[in-house]
Amino acid sequence: MNFRKDYSSVIALYVLVLIYVILVNDKIVTSILIIGLFAATIVVYNNVRKVISDEKDASVNTLLTRLDKSKKESEETYKRFLSLSKTLGSGVFMVDDNGWITFSNKDVENFFDKDINNMDYGDLLDIPPLHKFVNEAYLLEDHMRRQISVDDKSYDLISTPLYEGDMFAGSLFLVHDITQLKNAEKFQKRFTADVSHELRTPLSAIKGFSEIAVGTFFHSIHSTLNTPVGREDDDRHIGTDLMDRLHEGYAIHVGKL
Repeated sequence: MNFRKDYSSVIALYVLVLIYVILVNDKIVTSILIIGLFAATIVVYNNVRKVISDEKDASVNTLLTRLDKSKKESEETYKRFLSLSKTLGSGVFMVDDNGWITFSNKDVENFFDKDINNMDYGDLLDIPPLHKFVNEAYLLEDHMRRQISVDDKSYDLISTPLYEGDMFAGSLFLVHDITQLKNAEKFQKRFTADVSHELRTPLSAIKGFSEIAVGTFFHSIHSTLNTPVGREDDDRHIGTDLMDRLHEGYAIHVGKL
């Protein structure tokens, strides 16, 4: 930097004046040199101060520019997030590191019939399953997922922790209404049970008849009747096998769900 060169010049002048005073010891010249040296020191000091002030202003301006750019990017990201949350079709709300709900979209209000914007998550006690999930996710600061039921409605809850650097900054929660999916699953179970019952009843009757027919009457009447009765018995076994496979397939399907 330039002020280092100025400092070196002032130090050199001090050394020269000191040598002159020691060797010559002329009071008038010494006084003039000291006044000149003092004036030079003031000039160098002002120059250094100006350089430092200019560099400080430049650094501050650079920092302010970066902060302003970062602020604009954050505001733009937040606007996009708000726009997305309105068309997402799912509930979204955010809890900050102080446990305050700073954002909640309209879907959350529609799901739980309550506006939770700008409130402490502790005020969710009137919705016990939701409060329990939010409380656990907030305290554990971890990803979580759970299905809950509220007023004959089913919801799938997902939590994601938010961080600023290494510091916990809150949690983001997603709420999906899965009531229709749950109802469809119930109808599927009912349909499978009804089909199983309706098919097993006649199959059981056919099985019993074929066993009686093969075991008693038709053997004594005509040997040729053994052929169609045998085919009927085979069909009966095929039917029962199909029902067993239907049950096994549905059990596997439900297990995967």
